[in-house]
Amino acid sequence: MLIISAFVYKENRYTDGCYGAPLDDTFIHLRFAQNISRGFGFSYNEGEPQAGSTSPIWTILVAGVSLITGEYLLTAKVLSACFFILCSFLVYILSKRLGMSKPYALFTSVLLILTGRFDWSILSGIEVTTFTAMLLAMGIIHINGFYILGNLSSVIWSI
Repeated sequence: MLIISAFVYKENRYTDGCYGAPLDDTFIHLRFAQNISRGFGFSYNEGEPQAGSTSPIWTILVAGVSLITGEYLLTAKVLSACFFILCSFLVYILSKRLGMSKPYALFTSVLLILTGRFDWSILSGIEVTTFTAMLLAMGIIHINGFYILGNLSSVIWSI
């Protein structure tokens, strides 16, 4: 939470309280999410369906949550931050499953939290933290014996 707070503070300080996004990709995802939530499907422009969303799961997630919040950019940023926090827990769990002691697993989790480029993705409003959390979760499932899931594991991996 300290890292996230620091990024929010810096963003507010440098932009005089106007939050935005560092990449145009964020706004492309948000445009698709807006059209999905308004019933226009996967389209950048209304009435012109296209496969231009490079992260359809992220786009659908933002669209769904935005139906509740009524806001797109802030929703994407909060979702990114939540998945960032989830990633730190998943790295700890994965490290423990790989045989690390608690202190080393915690150290590994802290290293992830202190990785600059990953920290930057917190408030970018793109799918980086979500994708990372999904990969970490699948790693944990695999180590725990994903064969229990049978064919479902193939479907999860393909997502």
